[in-house]
Amino acid sequence: MFKQDLKDPSNRLSSWTSEGDCCNWSGVVCDSFTGHVRELHLNNPNPYVSVPFLFILNYKGLTWLGGTINPSLLYLKHLNYLDLRYKNFQGNQIPSFFGPLKSLRYLNLSQAGFQGMIPPQLGNLSNLRVLGLSDYMLKAENLERVSGISHLQNQDMSFTNLSKPANWLNEINMLPSLLELRMEACILSPVPPPTIINFTSLSILDLSLTRNLMPSWAFNLTNVVSLYLRDSGLQGTVSTCPPDLSLDNLCKLIDLDLSSNSLHGNVSEIFESLSVCSSYRIVIVVGK
Repeated sequence: MFKQDLKDPSNRLSSWTSEGDCCNWSGVVCDSFTGHVRELHLNNPNPYVSVPFLFILNYKGLTWLGGTINPSLLYLKHLNYLDLRYKNFQGNQIPSFFGPLKSLRYLNLSQAGFQGMIPPQLGNLSNLRVLGLSDYMLKAENLERVSGISHLQNQDMSFTNLSKPANWLNEINMLPSLLELRMEACILSPVPPPTIINFTSLSILDLSLTRNLMPSWAFNLTNVVSLYLRDSGLQGTVSTCPPDLSLDNLCKLIDLDLSSNSLHGNVSEIFESLSVCSSYRIVIVVGK
């Protein structure tokens, strides 16, 4: 039933027939004891890695699995992993009926060809650990429902339009278990820094290409290991970016990208700022 609404030009789902055990179908993983379907790995290969750039559009149009999502997916009551990355869902909206899939711990819809508003029903997926919504065709009215997914550890909303949520930072700040946050090239409205930082466990933060944001709060995340602020509108000297702040709090930092910003000064000043830290390896990118 799920297969019937999909377009499968490369015949990836040829094993999905009425004969044999569905646990042997391509992309299907079952519980070895109960036989319940637990995982669906239906992502296409990343076209930006697997094919030359000039053939990306042709590759997407001719061979990507796509079509529409059949609500029969809801029959999989024990599904905890759903990967639909790099699909061709032809500008359809993300189905709101994903909400009842309460067992999901991993949901990745990045670059899947969905368009329009991110449905607030995704906030009902209270067991999610990983949520991928990276796509330039997606947007959100607010992130209030997503902020209720208290166990969320990895969130990727790169390229999405988040210009309407006026409290986007405070809403993300309500995720105490967050370890990785990627918001590269998001359209974000300027917001004041939170008075108290709740997502203190954050270890990877990517705000690259989010211009004129001046994320001073990012320099107070003491557990950050990787901080990516490429082309994010930072100005001033390398020792005081953002102005009047240093890197002294980032004692676990390993990777720092400050490239393509309006910074000047001696790069050695960054190392001096980090001299009290215990990091055994630091990779810093500051040039154009």
